[in-house]
Amino acid sequence: MKVLVCGDSYATLDPKHSHWADIWSDSRGYNVDHEGFEGESHVNIITKTLQRRKISDYDLVIYHVTDFLRAQIDLQNDSYSKILDKTLSIYSDKNLTTKLNKVIFNTIFTSGTISLGSGEEQLITEPVNISPNNLDPTFPQDNVSKDNTFNLYSSICLYWLVQANFNSLLLLVEKCHSNDVPLILVTDPDMSPWVDPEFFPLDNYIFVTDSSDQGETELCDSSSNHLSLDQHTALSKQFENFIQDNDITIKQ
Repeated sequence: MKVLVCGDSYATLDPKHSHWADIWSDSRGYNVDHEGFEGESHVNIITKTLQRRKISDYDLVIYHVTDFLRAQIDLQNDSYSKILDKTLSIYSDKNLTTKLNKVIFNTIFTSGTISLGSGEEQLITEPVNISPNNLDPTFPQDNVSKDNTFNLYSSICLYWLVQANFNSLLLLVEKCHSNDVPLILVTDPDMSPWVDPEFFPLDNYIFVTDSSDQGETELCDSSSNHLSLDQHTALSKQFENFIQDNDITIKQ
């Protein structure tokens, strides 16, 4: 029996604090693979997951759902750069889309730039992962990153961003359904108070996590997946109840 745990940073396996899906799987003798991508959008997460993993190799897929306004700016990919070089010149929009303003686009959204000596600036290789959470004044982030985040969300159509992320999730749903592999969508603790089934693809299981249910109201800063071992242990028991309550059949 093989389980694929994928999604954002909540899907990663922390060497010290573990992961609730691993604790649950270990109790059943299952094997688990993780594909966690910190801070990335659904588009990037699902694209990379499907490139690296065959859904048909698994008996259960657990997907940690980030919010649908997650975005990622990464212009260092060679293929993306070629597309930009060939297509930006045909646009007349002056808002960060023309070839003339490509350097401006890079400068706004990167965490830093380097001088080319000709008055222009070049994008540093580090990609910028962006979440609307970064706009929260209490979010621990430097002012430059907050400004970059604000500039991004002020410059794009948010409905387009939501649709792009949602469509990517639909692709994962279709891959699982076509291979007859159960898919369980998992909400992150920060999202749990606002969970609405209408926000998710229909006819899918939704496991709602909430760190406060485990006697700890704060996320664990020392854990790569933000939850402590005690929180993971408690969630593993809740997940077992979730499987039983929903009568989820897992082929072995």
